[in-house]
Amino acid sequence: MITLKQYLPLALLITVWSSCIKPITYKEATDALIKKYDKTDFSLFNQFYIHYQSSGNNINSKIYFAGVRVKGFNCAPYAVEHSKFIIMDFFDISNKLVLQSNCSDYMSDNQIKHMTSAIDEYDFFMIEADSVGNVYIRPYESDHHVLLRSVPSPQKSVLEGFKHYKGRWYIHESALSKLQSEQ
Repeated sequence: MITLKQYLPLALLITVWSSCIKPITYKEATDALIKKYDKTDFSLFNQFYIHYQSSGNNINSKIYFAGVRVKGFNCAPYAVEHSKFIIMDFFDISNKLVLQSNCSDYMSDNQIKHMTSAIDEYDFFMIEADSVGNVYIRPYESDHHVLLRSVPSPQKSVLEGFKHYKGRWYIHESALSKLQSEQ
């Protein structure tokens, strides 16, 4: 018969070990993301956006909205359900919202699949890029456009609402308080 005394050393070891683990700070997570994606080619997203919407209807599936981010283009996004099982990807792409907004298809299924697979790999909540290559990344659901990786010499209008962080990276003003509260 197993007694409580036999589990006591294990419980103490787990308690001591877990108290030594230091939680990662917002600044450390931001710096790690910048280091990881500083040289990544995000040209796949030029003039496009994709963001996580919710869990899907199937096991291990996610629903995304994907669309075009061009001034004056006012069509609704595509809804995409992406399921990943071992090495297989399954996509259910719906253009229902696009057609309801009186637009014709403006993205190919292949484009949507590549963007969906990429955002899943990056594990971002949202990513979009403009026509010149400025990339907006929202890594977490609760944040606004937190990070902007700009092209060299960006236009002032692109930087509105952002403060320089490091290199060619800018952080949205709404996220500054998170960084400053950790210092």
